[in-house]
Amino acid sequence: MISSRDEALEKAERFLLHSLKLMPHTSRIVLVEGNGAILKDINGKEYIDGLSGCMGPLLIGHSHPKFIDAVERQVRKLTHHWLTFDNVPAIHLAEKLAEMTLGNLRKSYIAPGGGDAVEAAIKLVMMQRGKGEVISLYSGYHGMSLGLTSLCGMSWRRNRIPGGTRWPGFQQIPNPYCYRCHFGLEYPDCDLQCAKALDSAIKFASSDNVAAFLLEVVQGPGGHIEFPKEYFSEIKDICEEHEVSIIADEVQTGLGRCGAMFASELYDFKPDVLVLGKALGGGLPIGAAMFSEELTPAELGNETWHSLTFENNPLVCAVALAVIDIVLEEKLVHRANELGNKCRKALKDLSQEYSIIGDVRGPGLFIGVELVKDRVTKEPAVEEAERFVYSALDKGLITWTGGIGNVLKIKPPLTIREDQMDRLIEILDQTFKEVSK
Repeated sequence: MISSRDEALEKAERFLLHSLKLMPHTSRIVLVEGNGAILKDINGKEYIDGLSGCMGPLLIGHSHPKFIDAVERQVRKLTHHWLTFDNVPAIHLAEKLAEMTLGNLRKSYIAPGGGDAVEAAIKLVMMQRGKGEVISLYSGYHGMSLGLTSLCGMSWRRNRIPGGTRWPGFQQIPNPYCYRCHFGLEYPDCDLQCAKALDSAIKFASSDNVAAFLLEVVQGPGGHIEFPKEYFSEIKDICEEHEVSIIADEVQTGLGRCGAMFASELYDFKPDVLVLGKALGGGLPIGAAMFSEELTPAELGNETWHSLTFENNPLVCAVALAVIDIVLEEKLVHRANELGNKCRKALKDLSQEYSIIGDVRGPGLFIGVELVKDRVTKEPAVEEAERFVYSALDKGLITWTGGIGNVLKIKPPLTIREDQMDRLIEILDQTFKEVSK
């Protein structure tokens, strides 16, 4: 048994390999319990989980009773089987997703995680289109496998691989980052040059071999960047003209997080493939790639076009069905809008007092706060954002940064109580005051 924080951290240093151990030793915490929006560490200190576990998986909060019931029921029945067979929870989940999504997304590939689902989506589209190139966006993030790292729009994530190896034919184009327009223009007078960059890349930077355009509907790790609505209709026209499939990565934005069941609905956007993950599992790993009918002919399933040991896993599929029920029954889409509006208003009020707040953005409870040293030059306040994270942690709020390290992420569980949301906002105020000094 581990009896103290020091003992836990000492054993972690000896035996546990992290991929994201960014906290200094003095700030690292050892968690033992979670309930709703609250986490408790080994010393008994409580924290508001402002990241919903890790950028969104705990959309329904920690230890939700219906989540626990779903796990207990299914674990007594069936937890795994040879992947050539079917199981009832997977069939029900695929049917439910087909009923929920926009357009004609009718078949789902259910993977062990969001990144796995994105990989499967890219692979299937390349096969069906008979083309090998894929275009993604600056600031885009879709996972950290070798293939998906090649599609990451943040060089500091790619350059960890010696030589910055890229999959041939994978490239990025400017994203619609209106606060920091890559073309130095102002929306809406910009004539959406960022969308026109897609047309140019297909015509001039490819080998006439583009299978897919991959994008997050609202960018997450890149800085919680929301795009103009017109951008989506423009890229849809461009992709249809060039026979390029659109893959919408909603791993972080799906299931109500942005104030709609899928963020795509906010923009009347109907992609050819839509990918879910994170929140769908309520804390267990799962991803789902939903394909349009033309990409999934009947004979496709008879081929070994892809294979993952834990695809269509009955345990996580049963949990995913429970998560969807919770979202619907507890009206969490409405709650995301309601609490998101409250938090954004509070942050915009705070921006009148603290000039370090350059921009507040994001739909629903997918909020990003860009910190700057100067609002005119928009110089990123990276060091200040780092101090904010540690100061907020001391006060009992878990948050993190995105973009180039200057965008605070605020995405608590949609089940967070009103008094906890009030406390979250209070901590934000206290921490801005401290960091602004």
